Amino acid sequence: MNRAQLELGLVFLKVFSRDRQSLILGLFLPLFLLALLGTIYERRSASVIEIGVVDLADNALSVRFIQSLQETPGFVISTGDEATLKEGIKRGDLVLVVIISSAFSDQNQGLELPVMFDGGRIALVAMAVPRLQQALVDIERDLRNSVPMFTLRLQDVQSGGAPGYLDFLLPGLLALGLMQTSLAGSAFNIVEYRRKGILKRLFVTPISAMDFVVSMCASRIILVLAQVTVVILVGVFLLGAQIDGSLVLLFLLAILGCIVFLCMGFMIAGLSGTQESVGMIGNLAILPQMFLSGVFFPIEAMPGWLQPVASLLPLTFLVNAMRDVAIDAAGIVAILPSLAGMAAWTALCLVLAARFFVWREISN
Repeated sequence: MNRAQLELGLVFLKVFSRDRQSLILGLFLPLFLLALLGTIYERRSASVIEIGVVDLADNALSVRFIQSLQETPGFVISTGDEATLKEGIKRGDLVLVVIISSAFSDQNQGLELPVMFDGGRIALVAMAVPRLQQALVDIERDLRNSVPMFTLRLQDVQSGGAPGYLDFLLPGLLALGLMQTSLAGSAFNIVEYRRKGILKRLFVTPISAMDFVVSMCASRIILVLAQVTVVILVGVFLLGAQIDGSLVLLFLLAILGCIVFLCMGFMIAGLSGTQESVGMIGNLAILPQMFLSGVFFPIEAMPGWLQPVASLLPLTFLVNAMRDVAIDAAGIVAILPSLAGMAAWTALCLVLAARFFVWREISN
């Protein structure tokens, strides 16, 4: 950056930091939604524990044990083979799987029952294990009054594809917050500067159009990086969300996402002649993406006819990339399709912005 861009960027940074509405939408709204939705989901999840049972014994005692589990409040029991139920853990459908070995009978003593579980949902596992042990004790008590016949041997099954809801939600809200901050920092501000004649006065100075654009983008990127840092710190250290991937790549995606939505803001500013119209067009750009880009729930849960449309939205590409990095520890190669989608939207918005953008106030 040259001296003019640096000084103008500092001015824009001060102006943007005083925009309380944008700060609330860009920072406090994601934090509020993260805390609220994460808490609601975790409480709901804690009330029901999904357990798989592999019955290799297939005798009266094993049937009795399964029936005892089914009668345990808060348990939802699924039966099947070991491979299928293990995949259920990895998908996040099951919290743990109990394997009833073929030696499970009233003649054995000290027999171990392997229990595979999802280490990422250790809180639910800790709730389930005492209930499992109690079910075993109840059966043993009916059969004999002696030392324990059965114990549990825990095996942690890593579940890269089974994040908690907070882990799922955090990347989506990061992307949503930076979209709102970036659009507010280009579309709404530019229309206001144009209406007040600020742009017209700027360009009778030695400052070029490129200086203006670069300084505005740089100042907004700084705010976005600060915003992303705060949301990550609160999400990870206060709310318990987990990020398994590279933070450097996550911040790089935040910068790229900011550029995408700044370009979209320039396009909206070019299409808008008044504050009223920029608000309307801005909402048309923000609201559909807020609910259709997989921020709060997977796109796969949407109606089939809507999924292709939702998958092409710019926020969808950013959410998918940030979620792949944060949850699956994906590298650049794995997120290339998302990066290509973001690049395509950037190019489209730049072309439209160059076509329709005006620096002076539009006459009504």
